Amino acid sequence: MINEIIIREMLEIDIDDALELWKVSFNKGFSVEFDTKECIKKYIIRNPSFSSVAYIEDNKLVGALMCGHDGRRGSLYHTAVNNEYRNEGIGRKMVKCSITQ
Repeated sequence: MINEIIIREMLEIDIDDALELWKVSFNKGFSVEFDTKECIKKYIIRNPSFSSVAYIEDNKLVGALMCGHDGRRGSLYHTAVNNEYRNEGIGRKMVKCSITQ
């Protein structure tokens, strides 16, 4: 059981950890060609406050969710929670954080 989960807006400083989590979670379904640090950075700058991350007390990223729009359509992308921390409601809390902005 997790003592405290911190859910907040994804910032540029979170991108490296989020990319690692997504690569592990999506395995071969993850595009290293398109999902680069620079692309993610541009995306979260263009869509401030929509993407979110989840950390536990020791500053370990355990969840990441990319959310935003392209000017017409809004979407949730790259939603992942570390296997060890699933079934704790983290994904649901990140979605709530992202869509209530």
